[in-house]
Amino acid sequence: MSGDTALRPVTTAPRTVQRSGRTPTGAARTFTTVYRCRDIRFAPSERFAFRHRTVHHHNVALLSSAVSTAAAATFVPDGTPLLAWSAVGGIRIDDEPPTRPGVPVLLPAGHPFTMVAPAGTVQVLRLDSGFLDAVHGVVFDHRFGAAGLRRQPSEAEIPQLLARIDTVAANALHPERNPGGHLSAQVLLAESVLSAFGGAAPEPRQQQATRTATTVQQAQAWIAEHCDRQLQLADVCDAVGVSSRTLQENFMQHAGTSPMAYLLRVRLDRVRIALQLAEASQTTVADVAHRWGFRHMGRFSSTYFQRFDEYPKKTLRTSS
Repeated sequence: MSGDTALRPVTTAPRTVQRSGRTPTGAARTFTTVYRCRDIRFAPSERFAFRHRTVHHHNVALLSSAVSTAAAATFVPDGTPLLAWSAVGGIRIDDEPPTRPGVPVLLPAGHPFTMVAPAGTVQVLRLDSGFLDAVHGVVFDHRFGAAGLRRQPSEAEIPQLLARIDTVAANALHPERNPGGHLSAQVLLAESVLSAFGGAAPEPRQQQATRTATTVQQAQAWIAEHCDRQLQLADVCDAVGVSSRTLQENFMQHAGTSPMAYLLRVRLDRVRIALQLAEASQTTVADVAHRWGFRHMGRFSSTYFQRFDEYPKKTLRTSS
């Protein structure tokens, strides 16, 4: 007997597979399969043990691996965006310095690499590249290129990135707690990934040194970051430190719309992403719309049609 338990697929959504055992052979077989890696090596250990869990939920997979000793392996990436971080210690990619515990890094996507992980738990977040591309194209108005993303996250973006990872993980592990909000949470996570690793940083079209333009840019960034919350004009004004009259005038001058109309457009864009990626058999328009603050469905459908020239039910049906 090897002491390794069999893979146990969970048939209800989200899909989960788990494996645990007490032999390096069983661990190598598991990790070779789930991470598509090779040449796995483990440091000597008198009492070897491992466990692994993968949870697939919509457009993300959350992989958690714990080993009683340090491990190393060679990875051959297939272009799928992967974030990785360790609970304690730090992981080492090739000859780079160890990462900080608890801080995700973007693994190389264009060439093979060796990763060394300390004893303990390593977390990996796998994002569907088509999903990430779709979010970037709609939210930031241009397609992302994985080669243009930084390996290390922006320091200022780390707290929000971790918070949104936690939300998506909680949804995957306890789907009954947030019905209708799972896809929206993943859209927000994709935005945080793109912002943290550089995909959301647009090249400036021109140098806009005027204070009014800067105020509008700050307000737009703040709205995009907090658009999943119930917001009033006063909230945006407080965030950028100007009066409501000033903000209204600046928006009309530099964006051609009002702050709250801009917020509405941002929310509609995110609803559309969620509907395009949803399964009609598992999601309703009302679920997604309510997640983004729309309460009156008749009014929402009309507004959605005005922006996208189709009703939200058609978007959902087309996605399936």
